[in-house]
Amino acid sequence: MPYIAIVLAIWLQTDTTVQGRISLQRGYSEYASGHFAAAERLLAEALGQIPQDNAALRAKVLGDLGNVYTEQEEFSTAERAYSQSLSILQKLSDSNNSALMLQNLGVLYSLQGRNDEALQAVVQALKLSESTMPADPAIHAQVLVGLGIVQYRRNNTRQAEKTFNEALEISRTLKGPFDATALLNNLGALYLRQHKFKQAEAVLRRALQLKEADKGVSDPALTPELNALAATYMATGKFTEAEEQCERSLKILESRRPDFAPAIARVLHYLSYIYVKLGRNTDSEMALGEAAKIAHDHLSKDSEMAQIVEDYSNLLQRRGQKQEAANLRAQVKHARAIADLVVRTHP
Repeated sequence: MPYIAIVLAIWLQTDTTVQGRISLQRGYSEYASGHFAAAERLLAEALGQIPQDNAALRAKVLGDLGNVYTEQEEFSTAERAYSQSLSILQKLSDSNNSALMLQNLGVLYSLQGRNDEALQAVVQALKLSESTMPADPAIHAQVLVGLGIVQYRRNNTRQAEKTFNEALEISRTLKGPFDATALLNNLGALYLRQHKFKQAEAVLRRALQLKEADKGVSDPALTPELNALAATYMATGKFTEAEEQCERSLKILESRRPDFAPAIARVLHYLSYIYVKLGRNTDSEMALGEAAKIAHDHLSKDSEMAQIVEDYSNLLQRRGQKQEAANLRAQVKHARAIADLVVRTHP
């Protein structure tokens, strides 16, 4: 996931207006709490208060806005923010932060299926992090995480595993802050894809324990680990354990539905599969229907939203509700055509 570092001293010592400083402080607080819409508004407001000649701070806030947009799955807007930040950082000859921003762009491209652009960005980021003197091992490790994510999404699992483990070795030597939990989560997902289920469960449980110790037991940041654990249990036939993880994830997300609607739809969609395995077909249909209601309002987000609505249209077809099913399929087809057009506009 995107790299974000909040260094309060930066903005406390700038010539930004008092209102700008307050907006920054509140924006970062909202981001840390998972309130992304509020964080977006406050950071955008703060950006408007930062003088044009304070290029370093403008670059930082633009990059963090890119993170907020990515969390909201507003990928085109996130790309613009990251690109503007990168342009400023390159003019400042700030190689370390340029590497991080390129890594952010690479991961963003991979989320959109733009695999060639993703690989190009993270390889460029890696070269920058390796050539910068003095080298910053924390930045190098973060760029390696981004490279591993891109390799994973390109189905190059062997190279992704090597890259993640290299980043993990570096992280163990670091004295400063580094988000090892995100790295462990990615490694767990990789082991799951490789059918190394015991390793996947061990790594994911370790990541979950670290996050619970840092953020408590009800923070939305826990949901990637909970969802990955659910997938691990599903793969090994532990359906009740899978249900427990998804139910916990859903309970956390439901308390903040406006910020996490697509994520809620994904968990409900997965729960519908789990309920089928448990022989609870009525619960499965109810979960799928609820997921489809949310996904219908977010068809532009990603392909999974379209898949959820399509799965629900198939359910309606089996129930004999043919016209409703046809209407939903038409909407899915339209959404996929638009998404395909957007992807094709990029080289």
